[in-house]
Parts: sequence; C-alpha cells; structure tokens
Amino acid sequence: MARLTRSELATQVKAWVPDKQDIQIEAAANFIIRDLNSDKYPFTKGRVMFTTTAPEEVVVDATGGSLSVLYASAAAGHLNQIIQIESSDTWYEIVAVEVGVGFTLDAEFEGDTDAAATATIAYPRVQLPADLLEIEDISRPGKTPLIRVEDEIPSGYTENYSVREPTHYYEVDAENDSDSGEIFLLPPPDDRHTYLITGKKRIARFSGDSSRSGIPEKFEHVLIAGTVFVCLDQEDGAQQSAFWASLYRDYKKDLKHTGPAFTGVIQRIRRPVGHSYVNQPEIATPL
Repeated sequence: MARLTRSELATQVKAWVPDKQDIQIEAAANFIIRDLNSDKYPFTKGRVMFTTTAPEEVVVDATGGSLSVLYASAAAGHLNQIIQIESSDTWYEIVAVEVGVGFTLDAEFEGDTDAAATATIAYPRVQLPADLLEIEDISRPGKTPLIRVEDEIPSGYTENYSVREPTHYYEVDAENDSDSGEIFLLPPPDDRHTYLITGKKRIARFSGDSSRSGIPEKFEHVLIAGTVFVCLDQEDGAQQSAFWASLYRDYKKDLKHTGPAFTGVIQRIRRPVGHSYVNQPEIATPL
C-alpha cells in the first residue's frame, strides 16, 4: 500500500490549518516522526545482514616518529580502520585518508623507517544501514551472539590486538538522527563473516514533495493528527492544539496494533471539516 507523500500530507493538514506552507508542514511532520522513533512498533522491527571485510596485507612507506604513512592505494574505505606496520606491534587507527596518497595515524609510528614496510589493515568498523535505529542482537549461525560493550572503548584499544573472529561490538552513535550509525567489532575480524542484525528500523522522514513517510498507510491518521497538533501549537491556538494533542496521543496507541486497518479512523480524519474547535472531527472508534 502506498504511503503518504509530503504533498498528500500537506493537502490533508491544510483542511485544518490552511495558512501553513508545505515546508512548515514537513517540519511539523518530521517533529512527530522523531517523537514516534523514540518507541517501538511492530512495523519498525527489522533484520539486516552484513559481511565483514577480511584483513589485507599491503606495502607502505612508513617513517619512524611520523603520523603520516604513504600508500598509493589509500581509499576512503580505509578511514577509521586500523593498521599494524612491521617493526611495531601496535595497531594504529587511520584517522584521515588522502586518496591515492596515504594515511594519517592516531599516534606517531613507533617502528623503524622503511620505504617498503609490510603492513596489515584490519576492518573492525562497519557502517550500518541508514534506516537501522537500534540494535537488539548481532549473531551468526551456530555462534554465540556478539556481546555489546556498553562503555566507550578506552584510548589505546588498538594496541596489542590480534585479528580473530569477533566476540564483542561497540556501537558508534550517529552524528544526527538521519545519519547511519557504525559499530566496532572486537577483536577485528580475521576473515569474511556474515552476521544477522535484528533491531529497530527508523521511520523515514520527509524530504521534499514526493518523499514518503515510513508510517504504513493504515496508521497515517496518527501522522496527520500529530502534524496538525504541532502546526496549531506553533500558532498558539491553545484550545484547538489541546484537542489535537489528545487525538494524537490516543491515535499513537493504534501503532501497537497488528490487526486489520483502522479504516473508520482514517475515513473520519480525512473528511474535510470547518476550522473551528467545535467542528473538529470526533475521535473515531476503531472498527
């Protein structure tokens, strides 16, 4: 079933708040979606698979006491991964990459200067899908699920690591609520391993006229009511705002429902009505 586009939502909302611009309605709707993302619903359950990257052996130009390492095949995918260079047992994090030139390390290289040093690059950092909001479990068939490290990884965590099959992971928070997150696998994976993540998916936000919300069609009355509430609240329409806030809170309970669509609710909230408080639609009873 098709989900509401931003343009369709704006048409619905303007039946009650006709003076709002589409961009203002989008902002109000996205505010409601952020609120909805703070809870879990049957339709936000998700599963996704990822495969780790095996370590690679490369040849680099390393200088003792320097943060810079030259590597002609340096690529964007090396950023925030780790590297161990011969003549040093330390693993260094790659904190900057100049594509086709080399890396910047998180600490000065402690080993010997060598223009053709053998190095191992390991890949503990894995980018998550953009719509994955929360991880519940990471596992692979026949293996114990990975253990989540709750605290931040202490500085120096890369020292004295040996790559092998991961047993733990640390979740790296996204910079904002629309970015994809990342995880660090501990220890760094020694091969290609495929894992299954179960967790909570992010409800998609609007970003333009043709963009669609991540809320299923049968629950669109929740989004409409919440968006009208926010729009009225911005105008200091206390009485009408309170009505729609109550409606939104009641309708949010429907999101826990896994049965047939609440068609009675949807039909009533979509019916054009006047703009005064006394003419607002009744709170419909689900069929």
